[in-house]
Amino acid sequence: MKFALIYIFRCGFLDGRAGFAYANLQAIYEYMIVIKTRELENDEGGKNKSERADYGHRANPDSAGSL
Repeated sequence: MKFALIYIFRCGFLDGRAGFAYANLQAIYEYMIVIKTRELENDEGGKNKSERADYGHRANPDSAGSL
């Protein structure tokens, strides 16, 4: 879809090979964004609370100093 938008509707074909390459690269970039977004959505949906990373937040702040 992005390729058609750039190459046809925005007259990328007038730029020749450079217009084709630009439209193609933009389409690939857009596709990668969609893939990464779906990957992140699936990763978050598949994990439960115990499997998610805590990233420094402690459940009990009193136990922070004791080992």
